[in-house]
Amino acid sequence: MTASCCAVLLLLLPPPIDGLRGLHAASHPHRPLLLATRPPPSSSPSLHGGVEGNSLARPSRRYTSALDAALARLWRRYTSALDAAPMRVRMATAAVLGSLSDAIAQGLEGGQFALARHLALILVNVVYITPLLSLFYAANEWLVGEKLGLPASGWRGTGVRLAVDQLLYAPLCIYGFFWAYGLSEAVCGRLPSLGGLPAQVPLIRAQIQREYRAMLLSNWQLWVLPQLVNFRWMPPRLRLPFGSLVALLWGVIQSIIANR
Repeated sequence: MTASCCAVLLLLLPPPIDGLRGLHAASHPHRPLLLATRPPPSSSPSLHGGVEGNSLARPSRRYTSALDAALARLWRRYTSALDAAPMRVRMATAAVLGSLSDAIAQGLEGGQFALARHLALILVNVVYITPLLSLFYAANEWLVGEKLGLPASGWRGTGVRLAVDQLLYAPLCIYGFFWAYGLSEAVCGRLPSLGGLPAQVPLIRAQIQREYRAMLLSNWQLWVLPQLVNFRWMPPRLRLPFGSLVALLWGVIQSIIANR
């Protein structure tokens, strides 16, 4: 009985692979046995961590690298032009940033776009602010760096440069801004003719009495920290271009205050 049960179990159980191969070879000597086997795991990496994922990431990296290279080329060209013709490049930069500043300011205020006001602010940036700040930066470096012997690499030299810039130069520059802007308005067509320039003088004086303090306080609120960075880490030839970036926001404030 036990032997019969064992024989039945052996018939019901699947035979081992080697046994199947042996039986097949004995019954079909010229036919190879084809067994369904599980394919080996794919050696191609997954989408998230392998070659496919890298192929998807490569265009983004290539785009970033190309953008970085293009920006680096533009910066090299800008600094080369700045070395070759510093005043012209600074004036062109001031014109672009002044135009953007007033466009933003007029957009915030709403209403119809005032072309004469726009041109007046560009004119002030080009013929007044840029030459004056170039002179102020050079004088500051001469006074603090050469006469007092305080390098910008030290915090003491940075602090003295910042104090001279904000306590001496900024009040003078802002005071002159009201005069330059008022006269530029006349030149750019806000007055019927240039004969109206004398009539503009009392208006400018009244505006200075009304708005000078507000603009000076706004200047200190905005400029102290950027100028600290400027005098501490920027070389002298790049201080005005660096300040021009901050001047994009400052120009918006100036345009709003000067026209309210």
